[in-house]
Amino acid sequence: GAAQQFIATVTGTTNTAVTWSVQEPTGGSITQNGVYTAPTTAGTFHVMATSMADASKTATAAINVPTVSLTLAPAGTLFLDQGASSTLIATVTGTTNTAVTWSVQEPAGGSITQNGVYTAPTTAGTYHVLATSSADVSRTASLEVLVPEVSIWDISADPEGEYVPMTCPSGSIQLYAQVSGTVFTDVTWGVLEANGGSITPAGVYTAPATSGEFQVVATSVADPSKSSTEAVDVGSIWSNPGQLS
Repeated sequence: GAAQQFIATVTGTTNTAVTWSVQEPTGGSITQNGVYTAPTTAGTFHVMATSMADASKTATAAINVPTVSLTLAPAGTLFLDQGASSTLIATVTGTTNTAVTWSVQEPAGGSITQNGVYTAPTTAGTYHVLATSSADVSRTASLEVLVPEVSIWDISADPEGEYVPMTCPSGSIQLYAQVSGTVFTDVTWGVLEANGGSITPAGVYTAPATSGEFQVVATSVADPSKSSTEAVDVGSIWSNPGQLS
């Protein structure tokens, strides 16, 4: 599909004009001004210039047209949380038509826009994104995407997961659940013991009037089969950065 200007130099005559042609029937085209346009198939083709002053005098140039090649970035395997998005880049060489068509191999493997923005599904698994060359549909490239399980790996008294939950009887404390594997990090809160205090949907736990350890549970909204339980130490007044009075 690319174009190239050719120049023929004729000596021994005042008539320096030439007639241009391509030897192969499907070898591309050339104007009588010497502008050659390559075909949309790979191969070796030949442009010929014939002297108008003496048609027995010719010169030939060989042209190598490469195959279409397609690569994807990032390369290798992409690790992406459930519901997360990533922009993929397809690089096409060997053709002036660098457009690609995007698709996902698995029916429930997420979605991708024609701008290459892939969004992972809300189910863990291994999926494959495909890019197909618009210039040569036999040329494709694929990318493996690994989407992990949802996990609640900690419940703590600070957003970074560093402080153990503790408060005094009848005291309150803000709790945080550390959720991984998904962009949907909301949880539902509960207390296992009937007299173990209460907790709001926002994670503010209020202890009972008695001391003890009480079990708070956080359940993933994205995957209700995933939950985590943490003991809240209800005792004397603690010096704790996460404690609320």
